[in-house]
Amino acid sequence: MATSIYVGQLSYEATEEDIARVFEDNNFEYERISVPQNHEKGSGKGFAFVDMQSADDVQKALDKIGNVEICGRPVSMREKNADKGKGKGKDDRRGRDDDRRGGGRYDDRGDEGKGKRGGKRQRSDPGECYDYRDEGNCRFGDSCRFTHDGEVGKGARKGKGPCYDFRDSGDCRFGDNCVFSH
Repeated sequence: MATSIYVGQLSYEATEEDIARVFEDNNFEYERISVPQNHEKGSGKGFAFVDMQSADDVQKALDKIGNVEICGRPVSMREKNADKGKGKGKDDRRGRDDDRRGGGRYDDRGDEGKGKRGGKRQRSDPGECYDYRDEGNCRFGDSCRFTHDGEVGKGARKGKGPCYDFRDSGDCRFGDNCVFSH
């Protein structure tokens, strides 16, 4: 059980003294009061923490002064970290029990040649032509920049399309070093 109380919906002008006054008026002893500050605006952030000596003191305080006004505004009080997942870490705040990070689909099929991210098609061999692998033919033919049947095609792993010099004149000044397919 927690030994701190979270005080929420505070006025931005509320100070430690305002919160202390509520606890002292109801004869509760506390160890420390913390009101986080917004340094850009020079005011509080709208919440505070009150550290108590024991978990029993927390429960007694919540039972007696759980619905109180501070600086003319009703505030909410609860045990610090009482809600599931609050303040336990980045992943637990989302209510998860595992260590997934989130974002995108995840494929955990292991070393079957599939990647970690899901999707319609996944690379089993970097540079493999998906169209040729899945359908048995490729609309780019020999100028495809990916491999067909494990063999490096004429334009495999090269640039984004045909070399216009080679296509138009049959010759390319870069020769075999050209980044486009011949």
